Amino acid sequence: MFKLPKVFILAILAILIFGKMAPVIEAAEKVFLIDFSIQKAGTILSHIVRVVEGSPSIFSPTPVNAEAVVMSLDNRELFRLSFYVEFGLEIFGADSEEIDLDHQRVALKLPYYLTARRIDIYYQGVSADSIDLEQWLCSTLADNQCSEFCKLKGRDPDCRQCGNGLCESGENSQSCALDCSAAVVPVQTTRSGGVYVLAIALGIIVAFGAGGFWLFSRHRR
Repeated sequence: MFKLPKVFILAILAILIFGKMAPVIEAAEKVFLIDFSIQKAGTILSHIVRVVEGSPSIFSPTPVNAEAVVMSLDNRELFRLSFYVEFGLEIFGADSEEIDLDHQRVALKLPYYLTARRIDIYYQGVSADSIDLEQWLCSTLADNQCSEFCKLKGRDPDCRQCGNGLCESGENSQSCALDCSAAVVPVQTTRSGGVYVLAIALGIIVAFGAGGFWLFSRHRR
């Protein structure tokens, strides 16, 4: 009975593992970074929102006096982060003391969702602010960069549209007959496609390397 060598089995497992890791890697690439200043009374003085690479913020489960909630386009809760805002600043020295601050700066990293509409901030159970993500992240001015986040909401003039002569990701012969036909393969324009290609390529390299080593070992026997 024919049996596959162990090296080939390991190579197949490597391809499967790399393929499974690809979407995880892509999902962990971006976060919403919100930087704001809050008063003791719960008033948000100012805030800045950006999309950056990184991992979501993690805080101790207790104590908690504030929350940040990511809301979807259809007003569903996508993610909730509980955290604590400390207004006292303790100075250590010969005479240690605690300075009472009337406001505090907070920086949070929240998971990135293409379907997010806003981020709600709560302090001591009361709504302190609601941040409109489209207002901060989307521009009606052309900058030669298409944002997938803004494209989904129809707010980016740089995003390619049906009729531009290119069959792009998300288009097919049914959704955009002007650019696509049954014989045309859509062009992948998102970074996730590159991640999958890289994962498969690594798996193939491992497979060929393992196979070559196995054949070389048999030849020497």
